[in-house]
Amino acid sequence: TNLIQPDQGEILINKFKIDNEKIFQNSIGYIPQFIYILNDTLKANIAFRESEKTIDENKIDEVVKKSMLQDLVKQLPNGINSEIDEMGYNLSGGQIQRIGISRVLYENPTVIIFDEATNSLDQHSESEIMKIINEIKTDKIIIFISHKIELLNQHFDDIYELREGSLFKKN
Repeated sequence: TNLIQPDQGEILINKFKIDNEKIFQNSIGYIPQFIYILNDTLKANIAFRESEKTIDENKIDEVVKKSMLQDLVKQLPNGINSEIDEMGYNLSGGQIQRIGISRVLYENPTVIIFDEATNSLDQHSESEIMKIINEIKTDKIIIFISHKIELLNQHFDDIYELREGSLFKKN
């Protein structure tokens, strides 16, 4: 596999050992600070790894609702089939992050990692993203990486600090 194997211990999700790349990719979704946007339709940007023929329309509708993209879909000339500019130049930062969230929700992993996913957003957009996270954290394991301690304290049960290569529980 292409995963770096731990020197000691194991990586487990729901007591299931994650030891190969395919299982890892299907179990863990990753939302970085900067989302890559294709010069393609909104639908293709959500169903990122699927061909046009295999996209599940019902699943698209579901993740558009969960990621609060309905307003964007309504305002685009061809709805979900509207073209999006490469790198999302015709979108706001919050809309781009919601596309990233919908992309991960479409793949339906057990664990979702948000890596500084709200760092470059204004306060309103950050609040909207946190509403989405609070909704989905009831049936997903959320790992939210941020320097914003007040945001972590407000929305998450367990907070860890990475210091000098070790994790320390904060609360």
